[in-house]
Amino acid sequence: MSDRQLRTQHADVVARNREQRLATMAEAQRQADQRRERAASLQAGRDAGDEM
Repeated sequence: MSDRQLRTQHADVVARNREQRLATMAEAQRQADQRRERAASLQAGRDAGDEM
């Protein structure tokens, strides 16, 4: 492989890794948001039960 081909291949791998990392971070954030919403909902239900 020529140096140019190696650099191009390396740039492609770096770009794919970055895309995958960003997708993983976005999914982790989505899951964390869901957990927070669920916890808030459960707490609201407990608070409503305490008022009765």
